[in-house]
Amino acid sequence: MLERKQKLDSIKAEELIAENHLEVELSTDIYTIQLDKVIEERCDELDYILEDNGYDIIHRDMKPVATSIFNYTIYFIEETE
Repeated sequence: MLERKQKLDSIKAEELIAENHLEVELSTDIYTIQLDKVIEERCDELDYILEDNGYDIIHRDMKPVATSIFNYTIYFIEETE
């Protein structure tokens, strides 16, 4: 699933940080993965995979599209000390 990882360009990263009041430096590389029409357990699974691979999740966007089905976008950075 990590092969879907995409790096945000600096403009989108700056917008994400500002809109969500994130405490992330502008110079930090922010990555995203989007899953369409998945159950909540699949979202949780992605969270665990990212954490196990040394990433810090900084924002999640889970939009319902049907009963118990979501479009899920997650934003993350490489783990900080």
